[in-house]
Amino acid sequence: MNNRLIVLLIMITGLGILLSCAPKEVEKKDSSRQTIKWAGEYRGVVPNYDNDGTYMELELRKDMTFTLGKKKQGTMEEIKNIKGTLAWSKNGNDLILESYSEVEKSVIGVSENKVFWRSINGITFDEAMLANYSLTRTPKDLIGKTWNIKSINSEIVNVRPAENNDNIYLSFSNKDNSINGFGGCNYFKVYYHLVDDNIVFMPVQSTKMTGSNIETENKLFNIFTEVRKVEVNGNILLLSNDIGTNLLIAELK
Repeated sequence: MNNRLIVLLIMITGLGILLSCAPKEVEKKDSSRQTIKWAGEYRGVVPNYDNDGTYMELELRKDMTFTLGKKKQGTMEEIKNIKGTLAWSKNGNDLILESYSEVEKSVIGVSENKVFWRSINGITFDEAMLANYSLTRTPKDLIGKTWNIKSINSEIVNVRPAENNDNIYLSFSNKDNSINGFGGCNYFKVYYHLVDDNIVFMPVQSTKMTGSNIETENKLFNIFTEVRKVEVNGNILLLSNDIGTNLLIAELK
């Protein structure tokens, strides 16, 4: 055996020893998989340079499957669903989403009541972008429910129902990040961003009727610019400002 071959064998053996001693990524006891109730529904709006953003809803299931729905925010188009399988990363903090059709593969980080995209189809997001590409767990006691409004700015709402017998109400849509409702004269829609219990509303869109309840309706539309917190306490919905003052109280219909 010549000297070159001996040296090569020594180098290969040394490399094998180094690789076997290299630290391996292992799951810790405090990983997201071990400590967080991650299964559930998440919603939010992520940036899209072509429009006002993309509304996304993600359901993560314990059987390690998912459904991801997407649509352009503020449009009437149908939500397009992608279904696939889940797998945990080696460190137990990230979920790998792979669609059955293989058109999309994503890696998402999982934290308490929130998921955020680390990468989509190999495109990695830096730390500064993660906050914009996140979805928040959907409060089941809020979404898809209709609430009759009882007071606005501490004033009891006592309006005469319109010809259609509708009292003023609002309803959190289960199709996008919006509230639909009736303000006393007009039907309205307002989009919102929700992170944990923090909520911010976009400008109100409504029909343009008038009537005896227009003053109450204007007060309702105006408070949406001030609301910063949302809370559900049993059958009561509370919308408050940033110092905790209740601006709207509603009761589950």
